[in-house]
Amino acid sequence: MTGECSAGIFEILPSKLSWAPGKLEQSSLLEQGQLPAKQRVLSALELCSVSKPTESPESQGLVGAGGSYQVLHYSQEACGRAFGPLNFAQTIRFCNRLDTELSRLKSNDPLELLVLATPSQNPEARANSAVLLGAYLIFRLGWSVDQVTMALPEEGDLSFACSWSRLDLKENKRHMRALHCWQGLKIAQQNGWVSSLCCEDAFHADLVVSGWERLALTYDASWLVPGMVIICADPTTTVCDPNPNTFSELWPTVEKPMCGQQPEPTILFESMFEDVSPSKDNVNAKQIGSVSRMTFGSVPEDSGPASLASKDTVNGQQTGSVSGITRARRWQSRPTPVLISPNEMESPADPLSPVSPLSLCSPSSCPVSPRRTPGARGRRPSVCSSTDTVCKEYGNFVDMELANNHGGQGLPFFGLLQELGVKSVVRANFNMEAGMVTPSYDAAALQGLGMNHLSVPIADHNGGLPKPSDVAAVLEMCETLAYGYPIAVHCKGGFGRSVVLACAIAIDRFDVSGAAILGWVRIVRLGAVTTTEQEQMLCSFKGRDDLRKWAGCPRNTKCCRCMIQ
Repeated sequence: MTGECSAGIFEILPSKLSWAPGKLEQSSLLEQGQLPAKQRVLSALELCSVSKPTESPESQGLVGAGGSYQVLHYSQEACGRAFGPLNFAQTIRFCNRLDTELSRLKSNDPLELLVLATPSQNPEARANSAVLLGAYLIFRLGWSVDQVTMALPEEGDLSFACSWSRLDLKENKRHMRALHCWQGLKIAQQNGWVSSLCCEDAFHADLVVSGWERLALTYDASWLVPGMVIICADPTTTVCDPNPNTFSELWPTVEKPMCGQQPEPTILFESMFEDVSPSKDNVNAKQIGSVSRMTFGSVPEDSGPASLASKDTVNGQQTGSVSGITRARRWQSRPTPVLISPNEMESPADPLSPVSPLSLCSPSSCPVSPRRTPGARGRRPSVCSSTDTVCKEYGNFVDMELANNHGGQGLPFFGLLQELGVKSVVRANFNMEAGMVTPSYDAAALQGLGMNHLSVPIADHNGGLPKPSDVAAVLEMCETLAYGYPIAVHCKGGFGRSVVLACAIAIDRFDVSGAAILGWVRIVRLGAVTTTEQEQMLCSFKGRDDLRKWAGCPRNTKCCRCMIQ
């Protein structure tokens, strides 16, 4: 019977798979009560390091480190005491490799048995492995969360430290459990966010993993809901990253002038597949799919959506309310912001007050490129002024070796959003914050790309929690301006404030618990949810009605019909 336990060893799949937490070092598990069998003991965490038994470590991509926890673009030390859950790529690799190992069991030998084990005296490895095993049972076998809980009765309550939990401070109460991850994984499986083909077919797994890796590595972005909600860092923080794999341009590229002549401001960029999943033989982000040349020329003022801008529009962006944007007549070159030290620019006291204008210099008067901010590469940011905020450590990263795997830089950031079909962008950070080496982008520039913009700056202090009015404004945008198109949500790092807002969208659209979405976002966006206050807030929402009551929104009766697969 599934879930039967003998001497701490749990039978998961009769005569096929057992779970032996804390018993990896034991040379034989037969003495611990198992029936005689030709057992093969495997480290659960090692299964997420490769997709094929013969694959070399150099070709393993982001998951080459096996079962280690690492947030891209940040140092290991910055992660603090956080240890899991492991990321989406590692989860898919584990599921695919475990399915391969199980398929090798001889069907005519009922005594052959596969045993998954974890190291002794290592509760972190046990918690991570339990989530991985639950993912396989849900994705591959379609198990319910109750079935997983019955098979792993001691694992559901295993807890995870909050992301970025500092070692020099006393740890707060933990809120997230392995059970929440299983619940999130089940929601993903039920809604088609993840296909069982990832477990069954290595090639399909490679495609999905490669697409996830490239979004994370090149754009510091991750889908929360594929085709619906994407979370990312403020793109100005990523464009300054010295990692050569990150994108180098914010805006779709303007053709360079010839012989000193200034050409018409034509926007040209390349296109990519909607699912941004590179093929096995072509992983260069600039060569994926067929290349199409798109030109933004003169556009009549009355084309595009009608303007819904309200009176509180400040410099082309909204502060707390939804704004529709009329397409611009002609694309204009962006002025380049002057570099401002984070210590010289403080966030407004009122999170919803208009952001103070920053000093700007034109490309002709400032000796810097109008596209990329030179001097940012290798530049280390000032010390963070908030215990809640997370700051990138430019020049201190461990993913340089992935350049050969992912082909370097890809589309400009906002060109990518266009290719993904994003029509609405939500910014949850201020124009300038500690840890930023240059101010955020000009929201008015999104007009020329046909995108709406909502600014809901949230102070990154005291838990970094949005106000009810912030969440209400985002939900209103989803209902009025998104029109079913994907929406991008970001804050400075794309881990705290933006994640809470994005999770609120998912809770509202799918009527699921905040605890389940918390478990899912911690897998697809490593480093997500930066404070225990944010964890507690998400866990307090049992579903759509709880969220809308808290936000002061009328009850939403619309059913969700997604997704772009």
